[in-house]
Amino acid sequence: MDGRVFADQIRKVYALVRDDCDTEQQANELAKRIIDFERNEAFLQDFDEEALHDEIRAWAADPHRIALAQLAQASRNKQPVPTTFTLRQRDHPVRLKGKERTEEIKFIEGFLGLVGTAMVGRVRAVKESRAAALRYQRRAINQLVKGIRAVAKGENF
Repeated sequence: MDGRVFADQIRKVYALVRDDCDTEQQANELAKRIIDFERNEAFLQDFDEEALHDEIRAWAADPHRIALAQLAQASRNKQPVPTTFTLRQRDHPVRLKGKERTEEIKFIEGFLGLVGTAMVGRVRAVKESRAAALRYQRRAINQLVKGIRAVAKGENF
């Protein structure tokens, strides 16, 4: 933790714990550990897993994504595809056949794959960030407990 960024908070906590510590160094170190714990706890409290689930639900229910997926599925099922998404639709739907249809469907499937991969990456990144914060919080709790024990025993740390 960068003590300069949290200097004001460290000073305030230092003032609260100073009388319970044998040395200024103990009080300062304990104050840093308390701030470290509290700042990480605030991050974890602000983590909104429901917002992530809302984003996933919105992506899954997106009508444009669904329409593209249905178009690609219809093509895979050898059903007639009445329209195209990549060509202009002037006065009537454009019917693609053969190689043009295959290329368009591959393009659409590739696009859907990229969008899906991006969503999975976003979910993975958020979950990894939360997991890292939980690991860090366990470490911060451990360091805080060690600090409290050291103060109780009158030891420096």
